[in-house]
Amino acid sequence: MCVSGLGVAFYKGWSLALAMFAIGPIMLIGMGIFGAIMQQNTLVTMKAYSQSAGYAEQALGAIRIVACFGQEKLEIDNYNRFLMKAKEAGLKQGGAIGLSLGFFYFCIYICYCYCFLIGGVWIDEGFWNHSEDRTYLAGDCLAVFFGVLFGLFALGGTAPAFNAINIAKVAGKSAFEVIDRKPEILQDDTTAKKHTLKGEIKFDNVTFFYPTRPDQAIMKNFTCTFELGKTTAIVGPSGSGKSTTIQLTERFYDPNEGRVLIDG
Repeated sequence: MCVSGLGVAFYKGWSLALAMFAIGPIMLIGMGIFGAIMQQNTLVTMKAYSQSAGYAEQALGAIRIVACFGQEKLEIDNYNRFLMKAKEAGLKQGGAIGLSLGFFYFCIYICYCYCFLIGGVWIDEGFWNHSEDRTYLAGDCLAVFFGVLFGLFALGGTAPAFNAINIAKVAGKSAFEVIDRKPEILQDDTTAKKHTLKGEIKFDNVTFFYPTRPDQAIMKNFTCTFELGKTTAIVGPSGSGKSTTIQLTERFYDPNEGRVLIDG
């Protein structure tokens, strides 16, 4: 349709078609801004919902413990809190999308004004239509106008495909950030001193937040010593830090504050 529309326009009057083709950059600017806002919206929405999905996955993975301590309502309230953050992000992005869409239609109507103006000038000044071997008539201007318009609109109809490409670019960017990220914790640290493991574990004033929940402290100024040869039980409701204690000991994470010491 794009090729057909532009072909008809240049066939009916190539000089006027070239003049009207100047609306192309204006439409591309409108489409470009709208596409950039949509891409930003996709990125913000993915980040907002990833936090709530991560929390839900953790709660569902330990659903028996949650049910055992009767913490279902607490988990639901926490999940709703994350969804409210996603809703706020969506409302902000919705306003930006609305403004960009309005600007896009503004660009379209500016193109209408320009095409009718330039067509009137071509008729009033008596410009020669080489295709028809006579001066331009109103019918020629309308044919060229609609040919250019349909051609550019067909070109703009590829926007859904570009939107899919933008979504893929956002997802790919997130994936490559994980691939290229240099971990702060080195599992095979060749510079570490070798020693014989005994087994005494000490938490010294440890404060810890999960990266997916930076506003919720799992541990705060936690100090405890697990002595060698003794069995220690850790009891508490869901989210109190029982599993986190094991994960910090195995160094799946590093504490935000304080130290975790093995054999002093």
